[in-house]
Amino acid sequence: MPNTLKVSRSNVICGLGTWTHTTLQTQPYFVKAICSENPPSSVSITISQSGSASVSVTSPAPTTAQGAITLSKQFNCVAGDILTVTLSSAAPIDNQLNTVETTVVVFAGPGQ
Repeated sequence: MPNTLKVSRSNVICGLGTWTHTTLQTQPYFVKAICSENPPSSVSITISQSGSASVSVTSPAPTTAQGAITLSKQFNCVAGDILTVTLSSAAPIDNQLNTVETTVVVFAGPGQ
């Protein structure tokens, strides 16, 4: 099953990996990812757009006091652009089941 993000819904992701959404219309899209780690670790979130423009943002490394990291970005997309959310980590503990949980929301349209 492909790792596809649905629009206007909370996409709950357990673990690390890459998820995508292919835009259907020319309009702004807003992507927000909230990652909670247990225990805090070295998780990194990257949100990128490929297609009409290549744009990428990456979260800063979390501090030991953080229980969650949040990253959000608005993209001006044309139909067919691919929005990608990648969760990665250099820490082996983050590859274990149920260590990293992320909620990703993709909104289409202006004013998000």
